[in-house]
Amino acid sequence: MFLEERSCLCGKVKGRYLKDGHHAEYSGEGAIPLGLDNHEFVAAVKRRPNWKAHRGIRFDAFIVPKNIGSFVNLDNPDEHPIPDIETRIVADREKILTDLLRDLAKQGVITD
Repeated sequence: MFLEERSCLCGKVKGRYLKDGHHAEYSGEGAIPLGLDNHEFVAAVKRRPNWKAHRGIRFDAFIVPKNIGSFVNLDNPDEHPIPDIETRIVADREKILTDLLRDLAKQGVITD
């Protein structure tokens, strides 16, 4: 996940995740956001085989629907209302807290 804006090679399509890690913004003519099943992707990376012995590990990918509220098309904001600043701030705080708790658990400071 990248919080900084990224673009395709031609520069006509771009997007970025918002700080909450669950919402994203994108723009550009013909932009079609793709989604990955994160759990399957991580599992596939962990089981990554030697290329001579195996063709690779499959995981689920999908086209993100037009009417999903977590991806905002900046070229057509009426398609998805952009979360207001208060919603973004709460989501950012929740993400920070979740990350902090995860890190403390990894360090053994807290347990589940």
